[in-house]
Amino acid sequence: MPELSIQGKKEIALNLLKSGMTIEQVVKFTGLPVELVQNLTKEITS
Repeated sequence: MPELSIQGKKEIALNLLKSGMTIEQVVKFTGLPVELVQNLTKEITS
């Protein structure tokens, strides 16, 4: 199974964050760097 692209992972991360998951949980499930997930959180709240 091919790996998801970074953009695909970011979309999944956004959905997980919107559903109430913590940054730590999203990092664990997507494999994205903490800094990137934190930036996505800022996008949601701004």
